[in-house]
Formats: sequence, structure tokens, C-alpha cells
Amino acid sequence: MKKTVCLIGALIFTLLLGGCGAKETPGLPDVSAETALQSIMDKSKAELGETEFPMVGNMALTEAELDDEGKNYGLTPAQLGETVTEAHISKAMMSTSPFEVVLFKCKDAESALAVKNSIADNYFAGKWICVFPKQAFTADAGQYVLLAATEDTQAPVLQKYFAEEFGVEKGNVNKFYTFE
Repeated sequence: MKKTVCLIGALIFTLLLGGCGAKETPGLPDVSAETALQSIMDKSKAELGETEFPMVGNMALTEAELDDEGKNYGLTPAQLGETVTEAHISKAMMSTSPFEVVLFKCKDAESALAVKNSIADNYFAGKWICVFPKQAFTADAGQYVLLAATEDTQAPVLQKYFAEEFGVEKGNVNKFYTFE
């Protein structure tokens, strides 16, 4: 009898400890950045039309595409490795079209906040040839951060479908760049 009670207790204790390492945000879906970004882009294109989003596919964002100052996407290669588990980007085919949308899946909500702050502090919106996006913003929901450099008409649509994808009101939007 004592062995049975001890075994049951050990099993319960093991099951309880198994949940301690979970990093995802309760209530939010745990989807890949690739799947979520594709869904956001497909819905946005369906609403505004293909011509409003001159984006190319959905590609993994790697450390090789980042610079040590964090200007390209707001993060350095080291920050990407420390805080992000997966990142995907949809961007313009030509460097004369200032459009890009990046979805970061971070290790946890705390990492997402660090990513969002780093993007706002370091992202360089003047990287295109002779053109600038009308705005750049981040939105976050739990461990996910959306970065978008877009026209004014695209921003609210992207924000809407980001929020819908993760079941949040509007996401926590930070518009950190505006071209006048």
C-alpha cells in the first residue's frame, strides 16, 4: 500500500514538474511563424488585392541576413539567437519597393518584449533605394512579434489579421516610424 501511494505521488509530482518548462503564452495558439505569417499575408492580400502587397513568398529569416548594429531587421545575429526560436519574412521583390513583413516567434513573452523594443530602437527604414515605407510598426501577442514596413493602407489590415491569428484584440501596436 505504501509503495502504491509513493508511486502515485511520484507520478503526480513528475506530471506537475513537466509543465514548468513550458514557454508559450497561455491562451495563444502555438503555431509556427511560417504558418502564421502565410495566413496573415493570404488574408491581407484577399482583402486589399495582390497588387497592394508586392511581396515574395515566405522565407526564413536567418542570422546571415542581420547586421551587427541591428539595422536590417532591428536585431543583431546574437539577439536573434538568444531570443527568437523562428522568424519568417515576406518582402518586396525589388529593392525599390519599401515593403516587408517579418513574424518573430520568440522564446517567451519576455523575449518578445525585448525583440519589440530592439526593433523600435534599431530598425532602419531607409534601406531601400530612393523610397521609404510610409510607416513601420511592431505588434505583439504573447511570444509573437510582427514587424511591418508598409504603406498606410496596408498597416491596419496587417494588424487586424495578426490580432485575429492569435486571438487578441488588436495586438500591442507600436508605430515607431512615419515618413511624411
